[in-house]
Amino acid sequence: MAVFKKTIFTVCALAAFACLCAPHARTEEPELVIPYKEFLRGEKVFLKDPLSVDGAAVPINKDLGRKVVVLAFWLNTCDLCFERMKELRAVISKNKLDKKVAVYTIARASTREEKRMVAQEMKESGLSWPVIADPDLAISKQFVVTMVPAFHIIAADRTLLTRQMHTVTAPVRNLSLEDMILMAVRGESVPAIEFQERRPDEIQSGLLGKQAPDFTASDLYGDSFSLSDYKNKKPVLLIFWHPTCPPCVQAMPYFQDHIRTLSRKYDFAVLSLANIKGAAQERETKTFIQRYDLPFPVLNDADAAIGTAYEINHIPAMVFISRDGRIEEIESQFKGEIGALIDPVISRLAAPLPEREPDPGQ
Repeated sequence: MAVFKKTIFTVCALAAFACLCAPHARTEEPELVIPYKEFLRGEKVFLKDPLSVDGAAVPINKDLGRKVVVLAFWLNTCDLCFERMKELRAVISKNKLDKKVAVYTIARASTREEKRMVAQEMKESGLSWPVIADPDLAISKQFVVTMVPAFHIIAADRTLLTRQMHTVTAPVRNLSLEDMILMAVRGESVPAIEFQERRPDEIQSGLLGKQAPDFTASDLYGDSFSLSDYKNKKPVLLIFWHPTCPPCVQAMPYFQDHIRTLSRKYDFAVLSLANIKGAAQERETKTFIQRYDLPFPVLNDADAAIGTAYEINHIPAMVFISRDGRIEEIESQFKGEIGALIDPVISRLAAPLPEREPDPGQ
């Protein structure tokens, strides 16, 4: 797909260049426009001046190519977004970077009410950075934003230095967003290793075989669940996901279908956890639950404390917990057949259920 995109981009660029170089370049033909360009780390970033929530042009190009630019993607229903953006403001103030780093925030604002709320919440937060409206998420797609808050650093020479980052002072691998901003100001590039996934033995060596961190959380209908309720009774499969995460949305129908079948064979429990923020996300999640008739509860890890305790860095993710409460397996960013991942572990951890008698009415 990447090759195809680059081929299309090259063909369009060559066609545009040919039109400009033709003897009679000025014609009544419509101008060739490339509607979508996905920026990858290491590429140069060129953007048209976007619009703010009040419809005015945001002159981002006065800073692109001159300063280090930080893009901050957020939603008006995301409390964590404001916490992280305030951390970013503190980083810039502490390091005296006001004249070297420009910050532009980008928020979805597709309706008049949403635009009003975005402007109001930005004002109430005390943050004075420009707010770019992204009503159809076109800019978010260009920077491959899958969850918020998300931050990108663009060097003073327009090079995109980072993939999306969700923290400011905490390290992603070895470096934090703060470290990377300071490197960008010094004209240094960010090592590619900082964006490579850690192997399971790097991330999870401290968790595997240990007692699973206990937690209590409520689902979206007010029912409370505690992990300790299942200890010494049955193994538990935890699923970390979010309804706005495309890989999660794609995987969830397979989860529900396969787990429904597997639950007829083995005695185990399933709890899913999502970081749901605000009434809008709660409504969307309830709609998702009903649409796919999920056979397990969706608990709200509202402050992401449970995901942090389990060191979940990518979603969807699965954590398998044994009957005596130990973490047996952790799977994240998995690809391929979900059953091939779940079946061997559940069949090892869970007791088989008695075979059901066939229904004579069928």
